[in-house]
Amino acid sequence: MSKRVIEITYFKPKAEVSQKTFEARNIRVGVEYASKQDGFISRETGVDADGTWVIVVAWENMESSRASMTKFGTDLSVADFNEMIEPSSFRMSVFTSKALIQK
Repeated sequence: MSKRVIEITYFKPKAEVSQKTFEARNIRVGVEYASKQDGFISRETGVDADGTWVIVVAWENMESSRASMTKFGTDLSVADFNEMIEPSSFRMSVFTSKALIQK
């Protein structure tokens, strides 16, 4: 049985990219790219007071997560989004879900 996967990504936009511009493009990436990938469950984003963004994506299984990550790195539809990210700030972790508690 495949297990649900959680991707957590942290990064800052480049200094020359406004938070407002980044926020608008981030929403479009979620709607136009991420939500269209096989195995996609959800995508939630946030930003802290320091301007660091977090993206939490849930996938049905590891295969879906890996396929999306591979495609994301080369897909022209998100190339401008990738260019907005400060490479030195980028951190990503992928976890196999062990529990989901919801209200």
